[in-house]
Amino acid sequence: MTLRNSIKIVLSVLVLAAMALFFIREFRLNWMAIETTGLNPKLLFIVLAAAALATNALLAAYGWYLTLASVSGAPITLRESLAVVNTAAMAKYLPGKVWPFAMQTYWLAGSGHSTSLVAFVFLINALVPAMMFLLLGLFCLLWIVSLPYTIMIGCCLLLLILLDVIAVKHTSRVLNGFLRIYARIVNREVTYVEVPQPVLVKLHAIHCVAGTFFGFGAYLVCLGLGVDVAGRAVPAVMASMMISDVIGFVSMLAPGGLGVKEGSMYLILKGSLPGALPLILPVAARLVSMVVDLLLGIAGFIVLQHGKKTAIAVGTGTDGGAAAMGSAGRRGK
Repeated sequence: MTLRNSIKIVLSVLVLAAMALFFIREFRLNWMAIETTGLNPKLLFIVLAAAALATNALLAAYGWYLTLASVSGAPITLRESLAVVNTAAMAKYLPGKVWPFAMQTYWLAGSGHSTSLVAFVFLINALVPAMMFLLLGLFCLLWIVSLPYTIMIGCCLLLLILLDVIAVKHTSRVLNGFLRIYARIVNREVTYVEVPQPVLVKLHAIHCVAGTFFGFGAYLVCLGLGVDVAGRAVPAVMASMMISDVIGFVSMLAPGGLGVKEGSMYLILKGSLPGALPLILPVAARLVSMVVDLLLGIAGFIVLQHGKKTAIAVGTGTDGGAAAMGSAGRRGK
């Protein structure tokens, strides 16, 4: 292990420890409020929340499949794509941001998709969701802040939309800059590949729908906790879920955004939700999200293992058939 990697791991542990201490302190200070919140867990809404978060994950995997199919000549099925992406997603809880990409590369080894191409597709499907989640989150915030902040957020929203349109129109110029940074992170050369504009537009639409499910999942978690939030609290919950996910993604030292995402969500919700719910909801949402990641990852792993066994069986059958035909031919002679 290099000194650089050791420093990253140590810093990651320190960040997680700091966030853990922060939440322990907040729970202690707000313990009375937590006891009086009156939580009444409802399994149906928890299951619906998990379904909403799973829909977001499956749509994200479909976007990955769409991107890879548009830039690669090697075949891959939607079923395989869903399995690869969701199995690799479990690696995001390891220190460093490269493990999901490494897992995707591992599962696609020997499939005809180069490591550079997989890294490029991974980058595209990280940047587009981040932009869409940020745009949707800011749009939700517009409905809950006072007038001066509404103008500020509205201007940021318009600026981001303009930048996104420019990025789609001039993809090569924008992505080449990101690729140089990304190549240093993954420690390998990543080659730019032209992605058709219609695919990029579809990718934006997919992640717009996925982000809506993701944000709505947080609202369903609220209902699952037995707290009926309504009015301006609903867009606040959705905004906190999406914006905090982006903050957690860009935080390089927190595995899977652990702690950073919850802290950001808490700060956004503070003052918008009653009692200790701003403190409880981020933790509850993370637990539901981790269960969804685990279930989808296990399902993906089973699919990939079954595919490997099938391929081996077909290969063995073909070799055996060829050998039998050769033996029959020799007997005929």
